[in-house]
Amino acid sequence: MPGFPKAHPELRFHELLSPDQPTPWEAELPKLFIAGMPKLNECVFFHPPTRSLIVADLVFNLSADQPLLGKLILKVIANYGKVTCSRLFRAFIKDRQAFGNSVEEVLGWDIERVIVGHGENLTQDGKQVLRQSFSWLTS
Repeated sequence: MPGFPKAHPELRFHELLSPDQPTPWEAELPKLFIAGMPKLNECVFFHPPTRSLIVADLVFNLSADQPLLGKLILKVIANYGKVTCSRLFRAFIKDRQAFGNSVEEVLGWDIERVIVGHGENLTQDGKQVLRQSFSWLTS
């Protein structure tokens, strides 16, 4: 992702993902850079044959079954027992309209599963769960 080499100079990169440059696997695994967050480079991928959306930080699905400190942290970041964006992630949204447009584009895909970077993967009803997760955008 753009910005990653600067954050991790100890690693070597041969290529960076770009919203304007298609990847060799784009037909099989389309990507979408999430707009509206200039300080973050969130990108999601969709695998049409399995109807699977792959996300890093867009949503978390952390279990409410945590030790007390974990429960407190999840409540503070608004991730207690539900699939949603964390409050920290939302704080980086500078253009709510652009972010919302990206979310609508994601929800236009035929999603059944959501593979998350944080927590339990969703194995069914992914689109409905995501739509509910982003209901705060329309309120």
